Amino acid sequence: MSDPHSSILPDLVVTPAPWAETKYDGATAVKTPNYNASEMSLASKHWMMRWLAPIDPATEAWMNAVYQNRTEALLSVDRHIELFVNALKEHDLYDNTYIIYTSDNGWQLGQHRLSYDKRQLYENDIRVPFIVTGPRVPANVTSKDIVMNIDIAPTMVDMATSAIQDDGQPSLLQNLYSRVQEMDGISFLPALVNADKKDNEKAKETKKTEASSSPLRNDFLVSYHGRGAAQCDNFWDCPAPKQGDKDYHMGDWSNNTYHCVRTLHAEENTIYCRFSDDENFVEFYDINADEWQLYNAYESLTVEQKIHYERRLEELRICKGETCRQMPLAQQGYATREDGDSSTKANGIVNVEVSVA
Repeated sequence: MSDPHSSILPDLVVTPAPWAETKYDGATAVKTPNYNASEMSLASKHWMMRWLAPIDPATEAWMNAVYQNRTEALLSVDRHIELFVNALKEHDLYDNTYIIYTSDNGWQLGQHRLSYDKRQLYENDIRVPFIVTGPRVPANVTSKDIVMNIDIAPTMVDMATSAIQDDGQPSLLQNLYSRVQEMDGISFLPALVNADKKDNEKAKETKKTEASSSPLRNDFLVSYHGRGAAQCDNFWDCPAPKQGDKDYHMGDWSNNTYHCVRTLHAEENTIYCRFSDDENFVEFYDINADEWQLYNAYESLTVEQKIHYERRLEELRICKGETCRQMPLAQQGYATREDGDSSTKANGIVNVEVSVA
């Protein structure tokens, strides 16, 4: 296919296998409520988002073509998984093998006027598919746990060593466990094998935006460091776009650098992000109230709430190993209540001094 952005992102030229071409002929990207967002919505967001032009028919046609090709290309992935599983079964290894299927990021398809890529703080960018099968893992169960890519390494150690007997002597097993203690992530194997199918059926009856408490964690860090070059006016694109360019729907900039605390538990479903830019800009969304992150609600926060999020954000930024795995209790953070009241308490992980404007 012809890709008008191939000079910027060569990997966007997605070529399906010959046998998969046209399998999804005419498929179009899903238009979510934040697709081609309004000027009012983008006006509340950080500097780069305020530059984005509306999605025009030509860009929409290009996005749909990319979407079709990506969907058809995934048929090859499906075929490889089938071949892999069949090979495991042929050698009597399937029942003793864990398979983890995931990704490193989400993807934009016109959400917030972003025509492609994955460099923003929004749910389309940071959520990924995460599917696991293996010994003792119940089938057709969706876990409520918050699982991250940093959890894969300690989980794989847990999987690989669960059947090894510890003889009490210095061993590879003990060495592996000591390495795990240095990692920021948490093994999610116990959550996998103890998943409750009854709870899963109950979860299907609730809205997907309603959060629930996770035994692994109830908040986590989201960070990105923007890319740009001085010769391109600190943009990733060269030449640098001008504000209002009708075809500017995605890019990057040195100041598109941010750190967020994403909070998700039974009483709260929010994201708080501070940018490292000239404006010291902050975006905040209560996703239970604004599922599609259309309007930045930072100005609605009290000073106490801002201090709470800034403190927790700094804790997550500087944590290492065990301190990253210490989960603050849900009631220790800010949670919106029916009476509109809120409370803020330090979680005691580290002593962090913060101030807010």
